[in-house]
Amino acid sequence: KFNEYLAVKQLQENPASANVIIQTGCDNFCSFCIVPHTRGREVSRPQDEIVSEIVSVVDSGTREVTLLGQNVNSYGKETRAKLWNPEELTWKNKDVKTPFRELLESINTISGLDRIRFTSSNPHDMTRDILDAHFELSKMCSYLHFALQSGSDTMLKKMNRKHTYEDFRSQVEYLRSQDPLFSISTDIIVGFPGETEEQFQETVQAMKECQFDFAFIARYS
Repeated sequence: KFNEYLAVKQLQENPASANVIIQTGCDNFCSFCIVPHTRGREVSRPQDEIVSEIVSVVDSGTREVTLLGQNVNSYGKETRAKLWNPEELTWKNKDVKTPFRELLESINTISGLDRIRFTSSNPHDMTRDILDAHFELSKMCSYLHFALQSGSDTMLKKMNRKHTYEDFRSQVEYLRSQDPLFSISTDIIVGFPGETEEQFQETVQAMKECQFDFAFIARYS
């Protein structure tokens, strides 16, 4: 059934903009999230199939595409697992070129396409080649949706998030060092079970430090 989902073509409310599914499912099992249990483990579409769909919508007048997946920066996970050890898949490693970067490069060459976006991204799966794609590929928008969830490392651990706040902030600082006007949005959960006032204030401080352009903020339920 997940392969059937990957083949779904998105309805276009705006003929100039299209959503294209590249990946579904998730292997991260964050403690607040049901996705791995409802959509299954991560599955990626073949690159040529994605490019073909984008060429088709561009031929119909689309000028902007948003690549969709629960965790797009681990696109092609099976392929990259054969190429890189987990320890090498860090955003500080300048030598990694992931399947997602290769997909972005291929899409960037499509004639008639003006803008490329993607969502969503998981901080602990982010690699330098994806961050740099925003500055090295001409059609990439200067925008990233990046889910922090909490500014407290204690809460992040309870959430089974595999990044720390320092990891996250260093990536934000890197993006802004390349482009001070780079736009970043995020997801935040407040009131997670066991959260103290002090830990909540760590998230408040993170919001001040990261200066997000937009945030989806949810009270835990």
